[in-house]
Amino acid sequence: MFARGLFALMLTFALGLSAGAASARAPEASVNLGAATDYVYRGVSQTGGGPQVFAGADLEGDTWYAGAWASNVDFGGGDPTSAEVDLYAGWRPEAFGLSWDVGTALYAYPDKPAGAGYDYLEARLSAEREIGPATLSAAVAWAPAYFGGGEATYVELTGGWAVSDRLGFDGGVGRQTVEGEDAYVVGNLGVTWRASERLSLELRGWTTDADGAGPRLVASLKTEF
Repeated sequence: MFARGLFALMLTFALGLSAGAASARAPEASVNLGAATDYVYRGVSQTGGGPQVFAGADLEGDTWYAGAWASNVDFGGGDPTSAEVDLYAGWRPEAFGLSWDVGTALYAYPDKPAGAGYDYLEARLSAEREIGPATLSAAVAWAPAYFGGGEATYVELTGGWAVSDRLGFDGGVGRQTVEGEDAYVVGNLGVTWRASERLSLELRGWTTDADGAGPRLVASLKTEF
């Protein structure tokens, strides 16, 4: 009941924001491409510990955004699923001294096994505050049927520190709960180096108490244009 009430509140908030989100500037489009030594999502590898290649495209207005992102996946055990495609949209207003993000995303797996209910929708609400070079944020996400399973909620606290225009550190801790499954905690800590305006490198460590998922260290390279 709490999760459904939260989702209704998020939807009402989003609709209210959309009514006043007329953009004062032309939308800006961008594309990103990258590769990583692993694809880790909430502490769990989506590629069986193998490498990842990804690409995305975004369109942004003053307070709204929409985009698409795709990556390879490997769930092992003879599962033929090899691709994940995400579609997302949301609003990023400023209110009460905070930067808000109210959005929703569709996670889809085009070549999943017949009858598999992997595809799912997730709603997300986050609030962020900048204090000098530091950034603090809190987020909650809710899915009515997470990856073919039950109702799920993910809560997360994150923080970052901009050492310079090119170097930054960030990390966070989160908790994933899925109806009918054991809840687990996720932690991560990373450093990002922006080699140029378009190219960035990241090294991130992950830890979780999820079954079968141990600590992981992931290096990634990303370009945006």
